[in-house]
Amino acid sequence: MNFSTQVHDFDADITPYPGGLFWTQRLPDDSVDVELDEGEARMAARNRPEHDFFNIPNALFRFQSPASVLARCSFDIRWSGPVTNRSKVNDPTIGFAGTFVLSHA
Repeated sequence: MNFSTQVHDFDADITPYPGGLFWTQRLPDDSVDVELDEGEARMAARNRPEHDFFNIPNALFRFQSPASVLARCSFDIRWSGPVTNRSKVNDPTIGFAGTFVLSHA
């Protein structure tokens, strides 16, 4: 894959680097709203602190100097669509359970 034209790569970082949790960060509880019965969800945040690593290879291997610069990110993502299927999964052997809703979202 060629990343030579990629200018920005906004990531939450890998913590701790290099063997930590990959590009995730916790959002406040009020940032996410899910309506399973309706097949709708929303995730929003304002001015979240991020790092701009410029491209994916640099985010992974940190070969540029500086490796990143501080950045901020805002988004408002909404999913909606008619519910086409519902299923429940429960596997006590591995401690996994969930209700899943398939929609066109």
